[in-house]
Amino acid sequence: MILGGVVLVDGWGEDSANDANSGGSSTTTTEPKQQGLMPLGPCAPEPTTPEARAAYVVMAGFEPSQLDRAEAALASATPPAGIFVNADIDATTGSRLLALQQRRALFVAIDDEGGRVQRIEDVFGSIPSPADQVSQKLDIASLAQARGAQLIASGINVDFAPVVDLRSPSSESVIGDRSYGTTASAVIRDAGAFAEGLRAAGVLPTLKHFPGHGRASGDSHLGAVTTPPLASLESSDLAPFEALVEESPVAVMMGHLEVPGLTSPGEPSSVSAAAYRLLREDVGFDGLVITDDLSDMAAITDRYTPAQAAALAIGAGADLALFHDAVNVEEATRAIAAAVVSGSITQARLNEAVSHARAAMGCGG
Repeated sequence: MILGGVVLVDGWGEDSANDANSGGSSTTTTEPKQQGLMPLGPCAPEPTTPEARAAYVVMAGFEPSQLDRAEAALASATPPAGIFVNADIDATTGSRLLALQQRRALFVAIDDEGGRVQRIEDVFGSIPSPADQVSQKLDIASLAQARGAQLIASGINVDFAPVVDLRSPSSESVIGDRSYGTTASAVIRDAGAFAEGLRAAGVLPTLKHFPGHGRASGDSHLGAVTTPPLASLESSDLAPFEALVEESPVAVMMGHLEVPGLTSPGEPSSVSAAAYRLLREDVGFDGLVITDDLSDMAAITDRYTPAQAAALAIGAGADLALFHDAVNVEEATRAIAAAVVSGSITQARLNEAVSHARAAMGCGG
């Protein structure tokens, strides 16, 4: 990802459509094939060089005050599939993000669950936490559809919500009222309603945090956390994922969780090939998988540099490596490209990640 000098690519600059149409089939700009997301701008051509494909699968976070840098990244020769807005927005931010969406199909992601995790309340007001949505007996699907419409009006088409972790005392400080309940059936019903509402508005919901943070030993922002053994997760924590990935479109966020019987000792799930196999093969999910933040969470940063974590995550099975900010993104992109050259990430794995991203935004096929 280049944050400095800007080189326009097909599908981004105002003359790009004409340029693309003159270059043959490999550079033809096509309209997105919608799969539930908001109407987007035209699809840019699929990235072809190793560097461009590596950049495409790294999603960097930007504060609203940094949107000039985000626009430069998106207009560079190696643009990402999208960006993450990592702080509260105002109306001006929303207008700028909407303009970005209208110029080219891309992901604009945000955290907006309700309660203590929401980013558009300064513009549209607050919504209750998931636990309060349930206790107040709200129409959760209608609430989420209205919230999704507000996200769409702000140029945001991916919500890192709902949380589908079970609530339990062991992780109360990090999950707590962000959860829809203590049982799989309650979470499936109510988190599922929130996801349904977002989809109805054209927003891609993101189920988190696979394979289940609710009964983990603590907060992965602060250090390593361990879940109960896989056999225990299979009887409860995995059930919401198994049920809710059946409703498309949907994405899944991979947590930084050590799972006895699944991950190797000391290995977080976000960089574990076994965890991605569990999601892909056992749960049966073939959609977009995004890591939790790789740059500012001690469960990762105590073990790896951000660049190492990005290469390990993409190699293990992630489709997008998420960074809270853009500080380490160029280094991470280089690490992914170098890993492809060395063979530690196969070309097929990188191709799969790019394909999943493009399919999720309606630009696949």
